[in-house]
Amino acid sequence: MNLTDRQMQLLRILVANDEAVGGKEFYFVRHRSGSGLCYEDGKSIRVDCTDMDLFNLQRERLITLVSRQNALRGQPTPLGIRVGRGEASGIGSKIQIRENSETSISKEPLLSRDENKEGASPLPSVTPGGDERIRRALNDAAGVLKQAPTAPEQRRTAILHYFDALAWEYVCTMPVAAFEDLIEAIGEKARSAFDGAPETLSDRRHYWITEARERSANGITGTRVPMRIQPHHADIFQKLEPQFRRLPAGESDLQAMFTDGGHYEIRPGPRDLSLFDRFSRCYEQLARQAMVALGFRFSNPARAVHYWIDLLRQENPHLKGWRIPNLCFESAAFCLELKTRALESSSLARQPNATGPGPMMALRPQSWEGLAIRFLSDERVQLVVGDERETLNYAEFGFEDGRSKKPNLAWTTLRTLAEQQGTLSQPTDASWAKVEKRIQEIRRVFRGRFGVNDDPLPYTNGVGYKARFQIGCAPSYCS
Repeated sequence: MNLTDRQMQLLRILVANDEAVGGKEFYFVRHRSGSGLCYEDGKSIRVDCTDMDLFNLQRERLITLVSRQNALRGQPTPLGIRVGRGEASGIGSKIQIRENSETSISKEPLLSRDENKEGASPLPSVTPGGDERIRRALNDAAGVLKQAPTAPEQRRTAILHYFDALAWEYVCTMPVAAFEDLIEAIGEKARSAFDGAPETLSDRRHYWITEARERSANGITGTRVPMRIQPHHADIFQKLEPQFRRLPAGESDLQAMFTDGGHYEIRPGPRDLSLFDRFSRCYEQLARQAMVALGFRFSNPARAVHYWIDLLRQENPHLKGWRIPNLCFESAAFCLELKTRALESSSLARQPNATGPGPMMALRPQSWEGLAIRFLSDERVQLVVGDERETLNYAEFGFEDGRSKKPNLAWTTLRTLAEQQGTLSQPTDASWAKVEKRIQEIRRVFRGRFGVNDDPLPYTNGVGYKARFQIGCAPSYCS
């Protein structure tokens, strides 16, 4: 046996957990936040390994391994259990432990010669993290093909895996028109990497073009999903909340496990497959209803479910990792939060300093990135959304002190944010707690006024609060 020390350590972890969970299968998923093992009873553990480490354990017949919907699942074999425990009588001398090394696909005759030619790929670079995820996807696809190098279905699976990883990174970073112009080159890169037939990706290219167009139509930018909360949403989410909460009906709650490339798998829930299928369908129907209520429209129902789960992670700082452990519970809690935000927007509309018949201004950005604010003076701002402009004073905006009728402290903080070009760095003294309170007030006013309910002023470690909208001062402000 030829294992790295990392693979041997992974085997020991798999064997130890196999005993702890009573022989249930593990699920391996990898997301940009790291890799992990998950079991049906909810147990999970982070691990430092790649798909290739698992494939090597499978080749040595130490584990079983099955690929399903971009996630891997399996169990230690009897031989793997003995090796992991150090009880493999008679074969110990045959186990070779070597230093860790990344498996290089260039050492295997799996890729076409064109893939390694300088300048062969016309694709532009994405983010450093995106380039790394694409590289990992290529290695993972090569690992799939290693299992049966001559099998047409394995080759097709490898091509689709690589193509989807490429497409996801570019659809999240490019305008629709640019992505559509690039889709043929993306397909050619994936196809030529594994000497696949040209017709392999015809349907998948159409899928990703539709994905790009519907993302744009729904105002989705990058990995951010916009939200537009209105007062009437309170009743809708009040009804959806108990339906999500009751859904497990005494069974184990569902989990969502995420992998690179925008993929996720809903698992494990009930072990009875027929019950699990019914459970999953009910969850997906409720998720689709929630997305329709929020104003999203997708031709493929699976996309609505996908972006509902994305919203859960986006709006809850505790769900940023590679899995959501209690999907129905978290969805119910999110419905309660949306109901609260809807009631807040209704309350804001009734405040004396709110203008117009409704809680929102005439300008409606699809996302915070589409809004620009310029301070014209100490008491007036200009709002810009596309080609539309609107000028307001602090009271019309919603930043009037109810007692003095002067600008409140949140307006002063917003003005400081403009003077510092959209970033509030954290000071070293105790005044930061007061700044945080003012930021909360700004968020409340912005969400109620513009109807975009994700965070307009997220906090970044080491930086401070950084506006997602553009904000600054006009020349008249300094005159």
